[in-house]
Amino acid sequence: MSDYPGVRKRITMTCRNELTNQLADPTTLEVSYRRIGDTVTTKTWPADAAVVVRDSVGVFHIDVDSDREGTWALRADADGAIVTASETTWPVERSNFVS
Repeated sequence: MSDYPGVRKRITMTCRNELTNQLADPTTLEVSYRRIGDTVTTKTWPADAAVVVRDSVGVFHIDVDSDREGTWALRADADGAIVTASETTWPVERSNFVS
């Protein structure tokens, strides 16, 4: 099913030790997201633990309210005990019901 404006998108992120391939917690996890062309919103775990949620060791999620059509992007930067980064994008299509 496609994403439309008003849909809350859950993005799951994992952090692994590159030597052992085991899931591990970073010291901090900075998550930035935006609709391409709009202002970036950044949340950091553990400071924003209510938004960037730790589900288990090395597994986190964030819920993004995709409120407008267009391409949305997210970047996660782990630092400290684990250093890694990843990015993803997803389309939000125009709705015939929500403006």
